Amino acid sequence: MSPFLLWAVRRLAAALCVLSAVSAVSSAQTTLAVRGSVADSVASALPGATVALLTDDGVVLAFATAGMDGRFVLAPREGAVVPGPYVVQASFVGYETRRVPVPDSSAGDVDVGTIVLASATAELGRLVVERRAPPVLVRSDTLDYRAASFGAPPGGKAEDLLRRLPGVEVSDDGTIRAHGEVVEHVLIDGEEMFAGAPTLTTRNLPADAIDRVQIYGRSERVGALAGGPDGGRTINLQLRDDRRGVPFGTGEAGLGIAEGGGSVPRFDGRTAVYRVGRSLRMAAIASANNVNRAALSFNEYVALSGGVTSLVPGADGVVRLDGGLPLADAEGRLSAGVAGGHLGWTPAPALRVRASYFGVESRTDLEAVRIRTRPTADARADVQQETAEATGRLSLHRVAGRADFEPSESHSVQVIVGAVRDVGVTGEDALVTSAGALPPTRTRLEGSERSARANADVAYRGALAGGRRLVAGASASY
Repeated sequence: MSPFLLWAVRRLAAALCVLSAVSAVSSAQTTLAVRGSVADSVASALPGATVALLTDDGVVLAFATAGMDGRFVLAPREGAVVPGPYVVQASFVGYETRRVPVPDSSAGDVDVGTIVLASATAELGRLVVERRAPPVLVRSDTLDYRAASFGAPPGGKAEDLLRRLPGVEVSDDGTIRAHGEVVEHVLIDGEEMFAGAPTLTTRNLPADAIDRVQIYGRSERVGALAGGPDGGRTINLQLRDDRRGVPFGTGEAGLGIAEGGGSVPRFDGRTAVYRVGRSLRMAAIASANNVNRAALSFNEYVALSGGVTSLVPGADGVVRLDGGLPLADAEGRLSAGVAGGHLGWTPAPALRVRASYFGVESRTDLEAVRIRTRPTADARADVQQETAEATGRLSLHRVAGRADFEPSESHSVQVIVGAVRDVGVTGEDALVTSAGALPPTRTRLEGSERSARANADVAYRGALAGGRRLVAGASASY
C-alpha cells in the first residue's frame, strides 16, 4: 500500500470514530428522566403534589403528581427533549411553590433528591401575593392545563396547542385522545358549538385566545343529534379574559401548483370568527381545500353519516373492487369544504337557547393498479394488470337546537331537536388487461345512498317532598 493511501485510510478511520462518538452522545441526549421526591419541612411526604419539568424559559416538557411516598418521575415524551438547562417545579396547596435546577442531564437519568416545600401560612395585617400559576392542576377527575405554559406556536390553532399537552394525542385526521380515551366533545367556555364534529372547533379556534384547557369526563345524557356532552372525555377550552365579549378570529389562504405541474392548481383556505360573551355566543367558520385534508375526521364522518361513507372510495384509505379485494398503491386527491355557524343566547338567567348548523362537501378521486397471476386451462400462468379509477362524493348537512329552562334549583326543563341529511355517490371503472390471449375487460360500478334523520327530546327534572326526585321525558325520532 502506498504511503499516501495508508495516510488517507488512517484519516478516514479517525473521522469515523469521531462521528460515532458524536452520534452516541446525541442519541443519549434524546431521552431524559428526572426523579426525586416532595416533602414538607418536617420530612413528611406530600402525596399528590404537582411536579413539572420546565425549560429555563418556562416551557413544560413533562408533569406528574407525587405518589403516596412523595416520589415522582418526570419523563418527557419521545422527541420533546430540547437543550437545557432545566428546572423542576413543585407545588402543593398550602405550601410555597419551589423551583429546583436540574444538574447535568447528559447522563439521561437524573435524581434531584428531596424537594422541601415551606408552609405558605402567615399572619399579616395586609398581604398581596403574586406567583406564577402551576402549569397543570389536578382536581378529582379533571386535568386543568395552563395554556401559556406549553408555548403554542404563533398563528397556531387549538389543535396545535393540544398536541403539546402531556397525555393528549392528536392524529393526522384530527381525532383527539386524552390519556388513551377518545375525546367526543370540545366546548368553548362551557358551550359545545358544533356537536359531533370537534375538529371544526380545534382546527379553527386560534390558540392564542385560549387561557386554560380542561379535560374531564361527563355523564349528562342529552340528545345525540342536538349536540351536547353525553359521556366520555370532554375538553373545555377556556378563553382569555380579553377575548370574552369581543369579536376575534383568524383567516389564511394559499394557492400553488402541484409538484410536477398539472392543470389543477392546489388551494387551501379557511376563516373563522367568534364572539363569546355572557349572554350572546356566536361562531362562523368556512374552509375549502384540495390538498388531501378532510373536513372531518374519519370517525366523525362515520358517526354523522350513518354509514354512507362506506360508499365513498378511499374513505378508509383503500379502493375495493372485485368482491371487496383491496387494490394496492392507490393514489389520488381529496377535495373538501365546510361551512357552519352557531348562535347561543341567554336572555335570562333561567333560560339558555342555542342553535347550530354545518355542512360538509367532499370529493375523492383515486387511481390504483394491481398485478396478479391467474392459472389458465393449460396450467400456464397468465399475468393480468387491473387498473381502477374511482370517484366519490359525500354531502352532509346537520342542524341542531337546544333550550334549557331552569326556573329554580328544584325544577328544570330541557328541549332538544336535531336533523341530519347526507348523500353519498360513487363511481368506479376497472380495466383488466392480460399478457396472454385473454381479451381486455372493463367494468363499471355505480352506487348512491341517501339518508335523513331527525330527533326530538323533552325532559323534566324536579324535586319532590321527602328528598325524592322526579324525572320524566319523551323522545321521538325519524
